[in-house]
Amino acid sequence: MIVLKTTRNLINWWNQFPSALRLVARTRLIASVGAGGVIYMNSLIFNQLDFSATEIGSGLALAALTGTVTRLITGILLDRKVNPTIPVKLAAITFIIGDILLLNSYDFKTYLTGQIVLGMAYGLYWPSIEISVPISCNEFPTSKGFTLVRSADALGTALGTILGSI
Repeated sequence: MIVLKTTRNLINWWNQFPSALRLVARTRLIASVGAGGVIYMNSLIFNQLDFSATEIGSGLALAALTGTVTRLITGILLDRKVNPTIPVKLAAITFIIGDILLLNSYDFKTYLTGQIVLGMAYGLYWPSIEISVPISCNEFPTSKGFTLVRSADALGTALGTILGSI
């Protein structure tokens, strides 16, 4: 009986959010599971492949730099009224390409290329998925909308990290 009541309360809580916002939250949860499974394991895996700490750090720094530049470009496009779903879809494809590159990285050049591609993917994803929150809220308070999606990010990252370590 307690389980049924708790389930009903959880369903009612979830249904208070607009359906478009629930879709954004589910998308971010799934994306964060993938990121959590990869991001924390990155250094460990490439260290085992005899990459130096400097090489690993250089790749991460290059990904951050590429991501910053791509975020600026994506932001400009979004300001020009590009539909946010387009960069999110491009980000998904770019993440897959970056992950494939990293999966097949046995030399520093391929590793750097994979990191650059992942940086581009993050630069496409984050501005687009963030602007999707207020768009999806309509009359619903955006503060609650951002709380929902950031919680989905955190839960997804935690789940991905746990699954990635298994």
